[in-house]
Amino acid sequence: MTREEFIAGYCERSDILWAELSEWRAAVPCDCGDESCDGWGMVPKWEAPAHEWAHANNQTIYDFPGYNELWRQAREADRKEVTASADAPLISPVVGAAISFVTNAQHKDPL
Repeated sequence: MTREEFIAGYCERSDILWAELSEWRAAVPCDCGDESCDGWGMVPKWEAPAHEWAHANNQTIYDFPGYNELWRQAREADRKEVTASADAPLISPVVGAAISFVTNAQHKDPL
């Protein structure tokens, strides 16, 4: 499966446009060995360099030089976004989208 095919399928299943999703998610190569793995994974955009490095070097993302700094910067950016205005949500857009997705999936009419 190509990256583009994976993204198209992911967006279709998630009912979201890539233009929106790509603001905070990235498709990266995956060889986790799971039988359902299509060779790609969707990860937080800030974490993509670590995943690509880990895939190319047969390591884990936590072995990526500077991973802790990437994580710290992502957390700091998230805090700034949340406190940027009085009307800011109390959770990040990533967490909010995940909650919305799970909530919508749980409440869909099965018919």
